[in-house]
Amino acid sequence: MSWLDGVRHRLRTLIRPNTYDAELQEEMQLHVELEAMQHGDAWAARRRFGNRTRYLEESRRQTWLPLIDAVRQDVSYALRSMRRSPGVALLDMSHDVPAHDIEHARLTLARYWRRFPVGTVHLVVVDPGVGTSRAAIAVESDGRFLVGPDNGVLSPALFALDARVVALPVDPHASPTFHGRDVFAPAAARVACGEALDQLGEPMHEPVRRRTPQPRRLADGSLDGEVLTIDRFGNVMTNLVARHAAFVRAADQTVRVVRTYGDASPGELVALVGSSGFIELAVRDGNAARQCRLERGARVVLFTAA
Repeated sequence: MSWLDGVRHRLRTLIRPNTYDAELQEEMQLHVELEAMQHGDAWAARRRFGNRTRYLEESRRQTWLPLIDAVRQDVSYALRSMRRSPGVALLDMSHDVPAHDIEHARLTLARYWRRFPVGTVHLVVVDPGVGTSRAAIAVESDGRFLVGPDNGVLSPALFALDARVVALPVDPHASPTFHGRDVFAPAAARVACGEALDQLGEPMHEPVRRRTPQPRRLADGSLDGEVLTIDRFGNVMTNLVARHAAFVRAADQTVRVVRTYGDASPGELVALVGSSGFIELAVRDGNAARQCRLERGARVVLFTAA
């Protein structure tokens, strides 16, 4: 079966799951009947074949049905939202943020929220505290709007001088495990349709703000920093910023600074300025976090050129 045939097969299982199940049941029955004809014992043939339900479930797993079905549900929900907000363009910016990782989400948001036009509404849902006493908020900042949980994930917008925040009411019928659907998405849609921030809730003056830790200047002039987060490629983002970096010390290794990944040899550990503006550690064609056994909070030291 070619790759394209495999894709067609998997899509068919999504679009017509009942037909797929019926065809597979027929195929299994035919196999049992042929086995019985060969050996003259239908009961033994059924016993040798085993549990049909287990085979059916295994086949479903192998066709990626759970994954594709999850995508189908997300798309269906997005289409319903678009019908409620005609003319609104929806952009899915990232599903690469690790589950429950507020800090990674905060840093991701910091990179792009201001790059969108004035009037853009950002819906951010990384919410391990869903259903608890944590507040739900909407923010207006630098002409953009942001909606999400009050856990620090919206911090990049909260430090602007003109930032305004309101607390969103949580409907008592909202699911305590899915505020993204029942609280945040409806609020974002209302803003996108032109409702003013003040119509969404009461002013809030002390939202949770998370700050990026600052590196320390050591006696020899070097900067003592730490690992902030790790992306899906294994690149290690630090809190170090320097225009004239000479080398970095991390995990008992001295790492040279390059301009781009192509300046490194395959498998070489290097440091470079990432898209966030911070110094990152990377392995050409590899995974720096895994190779160096680095985790969030690990110490890194940057030495500047004399």
